[in-house]
Amino acid sequence: MKALYALISVALLAGCATTQTEEPIVVLISIDGLGADMLAAVETPVLDALAAGGLSAGRMRPVFPTLTFPNHYSIATGLHPAEHGIVGNTFPNRDRDDWYTLRDRSKVQDGRWYGGDPVWVLAEQNGLTAMSYYFVGTEADINGVKPTVAFDFDPDVSGTERVDTVLGWLALPEAERPRMITLYFEDVDVAAHDYGPAADETIAAIAEVEAYLRRLFNGASALPASDRVHYVVVSDHGQAAYLKDQPVFILDSVVDLGDARIIEGGAYLNLFDASLSDGDADAICAAVNDAWEHGRCFTHRTAPAAWRVTDDTRFPDVFMIADEGHALISSEDRRDKLKRGDHGWPPEAGSMQAIFIASGPTIAAGERIASIRSIDVYPFLLELLGLAPPRPIPDDQRVLLDFIKSN
Repeated sequence: MKALYALISVALLAGCATTQTEEPIVVLISIDGLGADMLAAVETPVLDALAAGGLSAGRMRPVFPTLTFPNHYSIATGLHPAEHGIVGNTFPNRDRDDWYTLRDRSKVQDGRWYGGDPVWVLAEQNGLTAMSYYFVGTEADINGVKPTVAFDFDPDVSGTERVDTVLGWLALPEAERPRMITLYFEDVDVAAHDYGPAADETIAAIAEVEAYLRRLFNGASALPASDRVHYVVVSDHGQAAYLKDQPVFILDSVVDLGDARIIEGGAYLNLFDASLSDGDADAICAAVNDAWEHGRCFTHRTAPAAWRVTDDTRFPDVFMIADEGHALISSEDRRDKLKRGDHGWPPEAGSMQAIFIASGPTIAAGERIASIRSIDVYPFLLELLGLAPPRPIPDDQRVLLDFIKSN
C-alpha cells in the first residue's frame, strides 16, 4: 500500500520536477523533530515520493547541541554554532549581562545575536525576493536585512494556513514572486515531546504534516511557475524516548550548584558561572564523571573536537550530556519536568539524526546519499539559487553539489 501511495504522489509531483530553468524558486521546508529513524518506521508516502523523484540522505547529522535554534540556523548559514553565535535555545551574550532565549520575542527579533549570512539575507542582497513562514532567524534584521515578508512565530496558525499563504506567494506575478521561501512545521516535535516519538499521537502528527505537504505540492503543480520550484525538506534533529526503569542522575546530589545559572533539558544540562576557574570546572566534572554511569561532564577544553565547542563565553562553563535515552536533572524537584520524548543527546546518536530530501528540475532524480551534515545544506541552497557564497566553501561541505544538474 505504501508503494501505491508513493506512485500516486510521484504522479502529482511530476509536473514540478521535469523542466530546467534559469530562474529557480527554492522552498526550504523544516519538519521540526522528525528523525531519520522515525521517517523509516512510519508510512510517509508524500516524502517517499519526493525522495523517489529527487535526492535524499539516509541521515543528516545535526550540529552540537542537538537543539532547535542552533540547528536551524546552521542549516541557514552553513556554520557551526561557535561561528554563527546561536549556541543554544537559551544562552548569554559574551559579557553575560543579557540572555537570548527562544521564548523572548525581543531577543529572537534582535539581529545583533545572529552571525553569518543566512540564505534569505544573501537572496535579498542579490535582488532575489525572500519570503518566510517561519524559520529561525527570519524575524530578525541580520546584517540589516530581513525577508521581504516574514511572520512572527505563532503556533496557533494552522499548517493549512501556512501552506495556503505559500501557495499565494508562488501564484504572484513574476515581478513580485519570491525566489526563496521558508516554511516550518512544529507538529512532530511537539507531539514527540508530549507523547514519545513512537506514540500514536506522533505518528498522527507526521501524517498531518504529510497532508500539509501534499496540499502544497498539489497546489503548486497547478501554477504557471511549477516547473521552476525546488523543494528542500529538512529537520533540525531527531527525537528519542527516555529509557524505562533507568536511574535519573541528580546533579545537586554530587556537587554544590551555588549561584550558577542552570539551563537544562533532560538530555543535557548547562552550568553558567563566570566565577569558576579552570580548576573549579575540572573538579566539578571529575566529581560528576566519577558518580555518573550514563553520561559525561565536559568543559570547552575536554569536549569532543567534532562538537566545535570553544572558549566563547556564550557556551556554558560546564556542561553535561546524558547517554542516548538517559536523563539528568539539577535537583529532585525537576523530575516532573522530564518529557516522554526529547533531544539534546550527542549529535552522533542514532536517534538524533535528521532528514534531508530535495527535488526539483535541476536536482538529480532518484539519488540517495548515505549521510550528510546539516551544514552541508547551505552551499546546496546557494547553488540552486545561483548565489555566490560569502566565503570559500570547504571541499567537505560541497557533498551535495554534484547532484545539481548543469543547465
